[in-house]
Amino acid sequence: MSARTPPAYCDPLTTVAWAALDPDRPWLPDDLVSLAGDPAWDRLTPTARIALSHLEFLALIDLGLWLEAYLLRALGRAAPVARHLGADAYAAQLHELREEAGHSLMFLEILRRAPHTLPPVPRPRLVTAGARLLPGSSGLFWGAVLIGETVAVELNRRIRESDAIPDAIRQIADIHLRDEARHVAYARHRVAEAISQRPHPLGAAALRLLAGRFLATCFHPPPALYQAAGLPSALAATARVNPIRNALAASCLAPAGRYLGRFGLRL
Repeated sequence: MSARTPPAYCDPLTTVAWAALDPDRPWLPDDLVSLAGDPAWDRLTPTARIALSHLEFLALIDLGLWLEAYLLRALGRAAPVARHLGADAYAAQLHELREEAGHSLMFLEILRRAPHTLPPVPRPRLVTAGARLLPGSSGLFWGAVLIGETVAVELNRRIRESDAIPDAIRQIADIHLRDEARHVAYARHRVAEAISQRPHPLGAAALRLLAGRFLATCFHPPPALYQAAGLPSALAATARVNPIRNALAASCLAPAGRYLGRFGLRL
């Protein structure tokens, strides 16, 4: 991002066609639902498949809302420092703050309009501790941000390409994908800058732990989510060992892993 060529801002609350948030269609393509490829998926009724896709989409939205709250806090704290680094650095911080705040408002609106109530989803303590304690200028912090934003980009790209989902969901994915692609570039810059100045001897091990906990939360819904869809809670264990689901998680993480590997931070 550059202060000289700021990106055109798209307000999600006024851009998304909320009336097209069709509750009678799935909100995730079949291949992005946790049971995809498992015989358990073939046994589900169409109604159960739609309910599960809604709840898993909402779980992703809720996870994004949680993560962006920590990122907004870190960016806000770092803004005074960025102000003294020059106009371009400060503008980059402010553009990202604006877009992340817009995403969070969009996520809250989706949760408000959803036909299902998302059950409480536990958050990994390690990721929570890292988000709270890691300095916003550190390579570990920006490495963690890069992991989360890269996974968001990869998932939203797959969602956007589906013809099975409502137009409003596709718009949400498109807005998030476009903005997060810029944020990934910014996070890469911050990782490279921080590591070149202050390399961390335990960085790779710490990021591997954070990535593992994050992927488990993102791709393996808790038993309560299946219950909320009217399904047996035991399906959570089925999803955890679903090879197709685990391959999806690995493929979404891979771009971040390749970049971090340049600095010896192998995931």
